Amino acid sequence: MNGNENKALNTSNSATGNATNGPFEKVSKWMKESITLKLLSIGLLILLMLIPVEMVQDLIRDRMYNQNNVEAELRSDWANAQQLSGPVLTIPFDRIIRSTSGKSKGEIIDRKRLVAQFLPEELDFDVEIANKVRHRGIYNVSLYSADALITGSFAPADLDFGYDEIEVKWEESMISLGISDSRGIQEQINLRWDNKEIPFSPGNVRTKLFTNGVQCKVPLSADEQVRFQIPLSLNGSSSLNFLPLGKTTRAHLHGDWPDPKYQGAFLPDEHSNSEAGFDAVWKVLDLNRSFPQRFINDPENLHQSSFGMALFIPVNEYKKNMRSAKYAVLFITLTFVCFFFIQMINGLRIHFIQYLLVGLALCLFYVVLLSVSEILGFDKAYLIAAISIILQVCLFVKAITKSAKVSWGMFIGMSVLYAFVYGIIQLEEMSLLIGSIGLFIILGAIMYLSRKMNLEKVSSASREDEL
Repeated sequence: MNGNENKALNTSNSATGNATNGPFEKVSKWMKESITLKLLSIGLLILLMLIPVEMVQDLIRDRMYNQNNVEAELRSDWANAQQLSGPVLTIPFDRIIRSTSGKSKGEIIDRKRLVAQFLPEELDFDVEIANKVRHRGIYNVSLYSADALITGSFAPADLDFGYDEIEVKWEESMISLGISDSRGIQEQINLRWDNKEIPFSPGNVRTKLFTNGVQCKVPLSADEQVRFQIPLSLNGSSSLNFLPLGKTTRAHLHGDWPDPKYQGAFLPDEHSNSEAGFDAVWKVLDLNRSFPQRFINDPENLHQSSFGMALFIPVNEYKKNMRSAKYAVLFITLTFVCFFFIQMINGLRIHFIQYLLVGLALCLFYVVLLSVSEILGFDKAYLIAAISIILQVCLFVKAITKSAKVSWGMFIGMSVLYAFVYGIIQLEEMSLLIGSIGLFIILGAIMYLSRKMNLEKVSSASREDEL
């Protein structure tokens, strides 16, 4: 009886051992120890983190859209981008056609009113621009006010357009000045015509060269060369441009805007920029453009020759936020790689959920950065957000690893990474070069650390790890 019981007991133990080494237990053990599966899980988690990263970028775009709406509203209330055109001298005349045959020979049979346009012989713009910042809610909008002095001269009007007989209406001669947004005019504009001062009135009745502007009648006679001056106080936003209507056009712009963007058909011959402001000088000849000094029919390509400057902001707060958010995947990937090395080298137990929490903390950085930068500016916000997230992640690492050494290592690594990205964001032309060099160094460091890892031994030693 005892022998039979022993046989039954051995049979039972054998069955139990076979069950213990069954296929499900082998799969479970492989899942815990497989380096490949761990890496695939981390890759899947990185792809999953693209969802909150995209949500953060949508939030930045939404806030940028709100800012653009506020800027458009304030600029509309203040004045839009300005373009100064002219002045242009307009002289109306009648073309007379007489009969050449019959009893009515010599009598006037047709009289047609034409308008001749004359551009200045010399045209000088001297403009000082002052930056004006207006606030609405949390948004700041840069506008400008400009004090300009327009000077120059008109040569004697040559009305020889090839007609047999004309009758010039000298008493109806007018000066027109184009101002693209007349709401920006701050004071009454007066024309100093030789020794006379003549006030401008709104509109451009005699010319279609400008959509908006001012005009005034001027005393003029044949073979008369006249000098003029036009003092002008003008508000505007975004940009200030000029049309080179003079036979020789000179423009001198100076102001307190540190980052002007020179634009249009002509770049300045001389310019200097500093934190205190800018100074730029243009000189444009009539040979540099495609329309003549005098004409009857308005030229179609007049405005293609405009030039000037724009209030350029190299990288504003939202652009900096968006540029930093584009590095989110890099942050998450490198942080997860660091976690993986910590886990493999030290044989620690780091759960999938703990990876996920760290990834969400890294995404939260960009939300904190955006919200604080709207109040304190990007630089201070970046420092506050970086310190907050680094401390949060490092304290979490210390709690799950029970190692102050590992936590300090994460602190140093994340600090260097955040400082590196901050430097790239501040750069403009050199950002790609510095970024590629930095990534090369980071990849080299990872390769150097990974050389000490024996994946076969790590696989055996980390059988208790979970992902």
